[in-house]
Amino acid sequence: PTGQDDPSKVAYISPDNAEMQGWNANWVIADSNAQADVLVVKVTDTPATIAWTDYGSLPVYENACAECSVEVIEATTYQLDKVPSLISAALTKNPDIGYIQSPFAIMDDSIKQGAQAAGRDDVKVVSGDSSLAQLQDLAAGGMIKSVVGNSSPAFGWYVADETLRLMSGQPSVEGHPFPFRRLLTEEIAKGFDLTPEGEASGSWYGEADYRAGFQELWNVK
Repeated sequence: PTGQDDPSKVAYISPDNAEMQGWNANWVIADSNAQADVLVVKVTDTPATIAWTDYGSLPVYENACAECSVEVIEATTYQLDKVPSLISAALTKNPDIGYIQSPFAIMDDSIKQGAQAAGRDDVKVVSGDSSLAQLQDLAAGGMIKSVVGNSSPAFGWYVADETLRLMSGQPSVEGHPFPFRRLLTEEIAKGFDLTPEGEASGSWYGEADYRAGFQELWNVK
C-alpha cells in the first residue's frame, strides 16, 4: 500500500497475497501442532506469484515451525496438465506429506487429481482466491481445508476511489491495508450463502457498508 513515487501521481493498492499465503502457512502449523510435512506449490508465472511463496508462506514455516518439513515444487498455470503428475510423484516419494499449499484456485483440481492418483485422499489442501467452488468444497468437508481470499467487489470500489483521487489532483491514500480479506475454514464456510449471489455480494468478508461510505466520501447520492 506504499511506494517511493509521488502520491499525487501513483496509487498503490493490493490485497497483499504474500501476507495471505502466510496466513495459510500459519493454519497448517496450527492444525498440525507444528509438526507438518508440507508440499508447497510455487507458481512461477510472474515475479509477483513467485514472491507470494518466497516472501509469504516459506518464511512463516522457516521462522515459526522448526519441526515442519517443507518441500517446494514449481508449476505454472499455463501447464496445468503437468501438475497432477508432479503432485503424485511428490506424494509417492514422501508419504509423510500431509498438507499441500497452493496460491490459486485454478490449481485445486489438478492437485486433487494428483493426490488421488497417489492414493492420498487424506491430504489436506490449503489454497487461495476463495472462489464459490472452493467454499462449497470447504463447507462439505472436502479435501480443501483452508482458503484465503479477498472481496473483489470491495476491491473494485477501493481502486475506483484511488483513481478518482488521482484524476482530481488529490494524493492517493498511503499505508492503509485493504481490509476485506479473510482466512476461511470449514466451520466458517458452513455459515455462508454459498450461491453465486452470495459470492458476488461480498458478504463473506463482513457487513461493513463500504459502498455507502464511499458515496458519502465522494458526495454522491
